Amino acid sequence: MDCGTQSEELLFQTGFYLTQLSNGEYFNVEIYGTDDNLTGNNAWSQFIDHPKVGFVEIGYEDGNDTQRLASVVDDPDDVGNKVMKFRLLEPHIKEGKDYKGRVQLSVHDNNCMKEIYQTVRLKLHPDMMGFQERSNRLYWFTLAEF
Repeated sequence: MDCGTQSEELLFQTGFYLTQLSNGEYFNVEIYGTDDNLTGNNAWSQFIDHPKVGFVEIGYEDGNDTQRLASVVDDPDDVGNKVMKFRLLEPHIKEGKDYKGRVQLSVHDNNCMKEIYQTVRLKLHPDMMGFQERSNRLYWFTLAEF
């Protein structure tokens, strides 16, 4: 990946097979493992250590695994497929007089990257329907940002 060219380079690919996460209280998550179902550019460590990649983590800001959690699980709709699951069970971060919650995969402070391609299938828990019936205003709710 040369900053002066328009050439494309595959830096990383994963289907989350053999991906592991280091969860815990008050810590951001480290991601590691190699997806042996894919050939080449399939190790989290090579992606995280790539000179053009800045900082990679799953961030929580605060709290513990009973409040928020990222995990790699079997896809309930596709046997043999692995997915990264984010669970946010309660607000766990003090924000002024209120509380907010966060589970966020971040890849930032990168060098010379102009485009990122990804495939995402977003499945929301049925409890999310409660937001349709919510009468008071919700001031902050982000599912994804790029």
